[in-house]
Amino acid sequence: MREENGQKRAEYEQIKAEKNLKRLAYDLREDTVDLICAGKAGHIGGDMSVMEILVELYFRQMNNSPENQEDKNRDLFVLSKGHSVEAYYSVLAEKGFFQKKNCTARSVNLARNSSVIRTINFRGSK
Repeated sequence: MREENGQKRAEYEQIKAEKNLKRLAYDLREDTVDLICAGKAGHIGGDMSVMEILVELYFRQMNNSPENQEDKNRDLFVLSKGHSVEAYYSVLAEKGFFQKKNCTARSVNLARNSSVIRTINFRGSK
């Protein structure tokens, strides 16, 4: 009986974690729309379609955080879909790589350069 209760508890915790990640993805979509509006440019379809993937990777799967950027064993992420840069910045800001208020300014500056990822110098981006 105790083992069964432990299994049910683990299943409950997994469901709770998944709901939290879905909520986080929803909230980050709102942040992403704000970035696109602030920058007056963006690719909303690409941003919206990649959000769950980015949230799953950065908040559950990957070993990558602002604290471990010098760790040679950290996971690296390559975003080859440049038309989802605002979603990527929203996730990085939420993860703590830079302050959210800086994210809006970054989006405005990038909008002038076609809203695709450029070589920029901040933690979390190489």
